[in-house]
Amino acid sequence: MSDYKKIKLNPPQYIGLYCDLAHAMVEQSAIDQYWIIDDDGNENYTPEAQEMFNHFVGIVEYILENNGIENGA
Repeated sequence: MSDYKKIKLNPPQYIGLYCDLAHAMVEQSAIDQYWIIDDDGNENYTPEAQEMFNHFVGIVEYILENNGIENGA
């Protein structure tokens, strides 16, 4: 990691990046349905997909950090 110049993203960019990457991982997972529609018509992850997303966020943040990409907050 020390060979990389650190890249600091502003918080909205950093959060958007890790969310997009974690969401892509959920989409490629083996679960059949990862969206549910609530009574108000909002799309939400199923409980299983939300758990996967949370896990993938941790993996993505670890990878970003190890490659010099940080939250600039």
